[in-house]
Amino acid sequence: MRRDPNPFLEAAARRRITALAQDIAVPPARPGVTGGRDKDMSDVSGGSNSPGGPGDVDGAGGSGVEWVRRRRPVVVAGAIAAAAASVAVAVQVIGPGGDGSGVGVAPAAADACGFGEAADGVVGTGTLESGATWEVRAQGSPPNQSIFAEVDGESIGGFAHDARSWPGLVNDGSLTLQASVTDGAVLVFGEVPAGTTRLQVGLRGGTAASVCPVAVPGTRGIVHHFAVALPPSAHPTQVGALDSTGRVLATGDLSQLLAASPSGGATGMTIDPGLVSLPLGGTPSQAPPEPEMEELVSGDAPDGRWSLAAGRDGDDMVLQLDPGRGDGGGVQGTPAQLLGVDSNWYLDEVPGGLIVWGPVVPEAASVAVTLTDGAEVETEALDTVSDLPLRAFATFLPEGDAPTAIEARTASGTTLTQAQGVGDALRLLRDDGNLDGVGVLVVPPP
Repeated sequence: MRRDPNPFLEAAARRRITALAQDIAVPPARPGVTGGRDKDMSDVSGGSNSPGGPGDVDGAGGSGVEWVRRRRPVVVAGAIAAAAASVAVAVQVIGPGGDGSGVGVAPAAADACGFGEAADGVVGTGTLESGATWEVRAQGSPPNQSIFAEVDGESIGGFAHDARSWPGLVNDGSLTLQASVTDGAVLVFGEVPAGTTRLQVGLRGGTAASVCPVAVPGTRGIVHHFAVALPPSAHPTQVGALDSTGRVLATGDLSQLLAASPSGGATGMTIDPGLVSLPLGGTPSQAPPEPEMEELVSGDAPDGRWSLAAGRDGDDMVLQLDPGRGDGGGVQGTPAQLLGVDSNWYLDEVPGGLIVWGPVVPEAASVAVTLTDGAEVETEALDTVSDLPLRAFATFLPEGDAPTAIEARTASGTTLTQAQGVGDALRLLRDDGNLDGVGVLVVPPP
């Protein structure tokens, strides 16, 4: 059956972001926990999603996409305009106006940046005080393009577009702003209108860092990109995209984002409609039709009725969770991606309990969730799309029934796959008030 439009799907179609394993949700010391989902942003996250690796998106490699809830762009009033005059600060200047390495100073004038192409897709790169090398790089071409950050080759965050999210960027000006926090730096990067010639990154205390934009392959004239590495003590607060006359084309707020999630995350840049014409680049972009979704299972929770639905999008399977409160999460990918290395099951917190759900191998007959008191809750593994080799499950656990283990089993009770790090994931979900859900890694039994 065709489901009614869901605000979550609308947000997901506007922008889908790949939040990598160490970004926002998981410090490296927590094995098995693969993603977290913020309450205030519409986003997608998943496990080890480094571009070119098992978790990347649409032509950039990977294990499918997870839709989650992260984005509410915030308008930044006036602060950037007040900081538009360049100041010399000990940060890197990225792009044609700076050498991209070591410590630089801000350009002295609005036209000091010039403009350039991102060589080999590199938006920004340099060396931190610790000696570690950082890089922000674009991979793929629109509409299937990812922007990701690395420190010494380790992925620390990023975002991605595909055929569904790219029209939101072009038609609505839905620009992404990302901050990824490491021990040695805060990496700030994202998208700005094509008319941007310089960016001001406001810092706590009233100073600002100036950054130069670049064009990555396939985006010139539509949207441009920037990246800068700041010392942890810099405390970035806002980002403003300025044109050659100093007018502020778009703004983004980092202070609220980093206050809510100190390890970083993603938010939006808000364009000035009086200065930036839509669609970006002058030509509208058409999104493909939404997949037809069919409800697989549903149930009652204290705040409403929850459901899990499945549908097909080309060769992809789409699973969508509606937790009964107006937003939700989901995953999309081929069966090989959703069931392969770094596949996930999910714990979604709802008022009065927890929903455990995800894709399972076609041989699974049921999924058993073990609780802290040793009791088991067993739920049926359900067929999804008839010609795709993938099943799915979902079950609601009332408040107080905390899971300690999750296993997919055959009809005879043999364990096929199991969750790794359930306890760590649950603690992360409960301790971080900014998350609605987390993913746990699915592995074969020992």
